[in-house]
This record gives sequence, structure tokens and C-alpha cells, in this order.
Amino acid sequence: MSLVFAIYSLTFIYFNVTIVGILSLISFLGIIGVLFLFKTKTKASTIANLFITLMYVTFVVLILLTGKTSSPFIAWLIIIPVCSFITFKNLNVLIWTVFAILFYTVLLIISEYEIVIYNEINNNSRLSSLIAVQLVMYIAICGIAFVTWKKMYKNDAEDVISKNYSFIKFTEIELLIMDWNFLKYKFSKKFNSQIEVIENLEFLTPHEKKYALIDYFKLDLILIAETLNVSTRTVETNYYRIRKKLKENNRQEKFPYHKIK
Repeated sequence: MSLVFAIYSLTFIYFNVTIVGILSLISFLGIIGVLFLFKTKTKASTIANLFITLMYVTFVVLILLTGKTSSPFIAWLIIIPVCSFITFKNLNVLIWTVFAILFYTVLLIISEYEIVIYNEINNNSRLSSLIAVQLVMYIAICGIAFVTWKKMYKNDAEDVISKNYSFIKFTEIELLIMDWNFLKYKFSKKFNSQIEVIENLEFLTPHEKKYALIDYFKLDLILIAETLNVSTRTVETNYYRIRKKLKENNRQEKFPYHKIK
């Protein structure tokens, strides 16, 4: 999206549409600034919300300044729920989808009552050029998305999160939010031997057994925290308690948790 706003800023400044050009430039710089937050301790979910908020506000203003329901930017509203779905896959998806729908509803009301809003690109040559630029961007984005999809999902073997251990698919990771009894049932065929070993660790609570299974998968700590809707500190604390109990019971701290001779 930073590239999209960069292209828009150059396009509008070239056509002397100063206000929209400056807004696009500010949005471009804002997205770059948000990306730098990944180098801080800011939660990934917070960064994602800031990113989507910046996009939402930018497109709302652009649409209001460039023709309301007839604005060439209105198609970009779909990017809000799409980005939230890719990023969160939880209640945030519904929230951002509602925001997009509410704004479009407001646009329809404005159009129905013919409320006058200044149109920055009320010029046929400007509009034609902008539409051409957008078509090129749409084609480029579709091409990039298709290539990425082919690369990521061309076979089941590539749908693996942990190359050394788990062979757990991305869709299965979402199940980890459930309790130990559910996980035993759901993964009884695919991870039967692992579950049997963990189930026999009678000194662990069901909650700790769940984390023992998650530890086996060797997933990224941030991914686990966001899936379970807890902090990374909570995940680390659970891992620490499990390893402490394993050590106290003369067991290896990593799967297969064998007894130490």
C-alpha cells in the first residue's frame, strides 16, 4: 500500500491536484513510519490496526474529495476488510468490515440528498488519467497476488509452518485456542504418538499439556500469542512452568520428554 500511495501522490502532484497529492504523500510516509514500529516492542496487532486505520482514513478523505459514490477510489474500500481478514481472523475483521459498510452507507445518504462536496478531480482529462493509473495498479496487484498464492500454496508440503517438527497447516493453528481435550480429539490421527506421550505426563495439568503440544510444533512466539489472544510473556511463562515440572520429574525438557537416566 505504501507504493500505491506513492504513485497516487506523484500522479496528483503532476496534475496539480495539490490537496489530494499531499494527502497521499502523508499517507505514504505514515505507512513507512508504521513499518518502523516492528523494530520496537509494540504488539503486532497494534501495528496492524494502525496500518489499517491509516488506510481507512486516507481512502475516506480521498473518496469525499473526489466525487463521493462516483469517486474512482471507492473500489479501494474492499481492501479494508480484506487486510483485516488476512491480518487478524478474529473480531477485528467484523469491526473493520462494519466501518467500511457504514462509510459507504453515509456516501449513499450524501448522494441521495445531493449534499455538495468539493470534487478535486472534477476534470475529464484528470479523471481519465487517474482511472488509467488505477487500472495499471489493479492489474499489477492481481498479478502479484496470484504469483504469491502460487508460491505459497502450490502443494500441501509448502503449507507447513514448522519444517522440522509439526507439519501443521495454517488453518490448524487456529484450533490451538481450544482446550486439551478438544486438541486430543482433533489431532488424534495426525499427531497420535505425540499426544500419547504428552497425555502420559500425569504431573502436567490439561492446560500445561496443551502448551507441551504447542511447544512441539515449534511455532513463532508472536504467532502463538496472537492465536491464543495472550501476551508473549504469558506463552513464555507457560513454557517455563512446563520445563520446570519436567526437570523436577527427571524428564527431558523437549519432546519426546523421555526420562533422563
